[in-house]
Amino acid sequence: MLFPPQVPRFEIAVADAKSERAQSRLLAVQALSTPPEGQRDAACAALRPLVDDPEPAVRSIAIAALGELSDVESLDAVLAHFDDPLGEVRELAVIAAGRIGGDRAIRALARALRDARPEMRFQAAESYAEASPDDAAERLSPMLGDSDAKVREHVLDALGALEDDSVADAIAGALTDTASAVRFAAAIGLARIGDARGARVLIDALEDRDRVLSACEALAQLRAPDAREPLAAIAKKILVPLVVKAGAAGALAAIGDARGEAALREVLDAWRADGRSYAAELAGRHGVTALATELAALSEKSRGADPVVVARALVRLAPRSEIAARVVALLAKRDDEVGRTARGEEASESR
Repeated sequence: MLFPPQVPRFEIAVADAKSERAQSRLLAVQALSTPPEGQRDAACAALRPLVDDPEPAVRSIAIAALGELSDVESLDAVLAHFDDPLGEVRELAVIAAGRIGGDRAIRALARALRDARPEMRFQAAESYAEASPDDAAERLSPMLGDSDAKVREHVLDALGALEDDSVADAIAGALTDTASAVRFAAAIGLARIGDARGARVLIDALEDRDRVLSACEALAQLRAPDAREPLAAIAKKILVPLVVKAGAAGALAAIGDARGEAALREVLDAWRADGRSYAAELAGRHGVTALATELAALSEKSRGADPVVVARALVRLAPRSEIAARVVALLAKRDDEVGRTARGEEASESR
């Protein structure tokens, strides 16, 4: 029986990063990308030479990892790959530069905003917003007129992430864009700053299986009253993925519609587990204290729900629910991630 190659231990990965075999270097870079505590510097030192690896998969992971690790020393090598022959590698280099940050990265990203290649422009938009949020709105807003729809979509994502009221009108102007993906991105961006002008676009998106969950989340943020009936129609469906039912139910709960509580309870109690963690998260996020009993039961027997997600939901409900508070006190005695989550209640409440 053949087994897939195993990612090596960290110490072996450091050595294998210099291997002549591409497969060994690939497994090594995967291990190095998530170093153990205290091994970040060693991981970065081993990853830097792999940025220029002849194997595209190896240099892709190395570039992405150095970005995640915010390794300033690798910035020049990362920036050199803005002109990598492979588009995927170029995009990862742009993302990594945004994560590393600093003046040189910002200047390179500003140039990439004007690059002739669309994939450079749309990745640079979000990376620029991450690296230089103070002037991102001024830099990015003119790009809403870009000829490429994907660029416009990513610019809207970046502007929305700034959560800056000053760009609301610019974002709202894209609600009439010719591309549906751009209109949807505009509606999501407006929802992030509490602007309901895109609510109709979000309600229409409830019919789109690829956008329904994002639309539910945005409508929950807006607490849009016009969305009650469309959301309720989804929440009561039988032949709908439980994750989608939970998303619609959570939005209803956020709006203050009792049908949301009932539908979340259905998902928490369902035979299948595929929506249970999400329903638990939403119950906590939207303060549905009536579901504390169901969450308490899941804390004892998870039935496929993530125990940490359940604990976090109970922590959120504890200030307003005796049941949740009692369970959190019990969970806090555990010496694991669930216990650490429960013990975090006091710190979060003090903030």
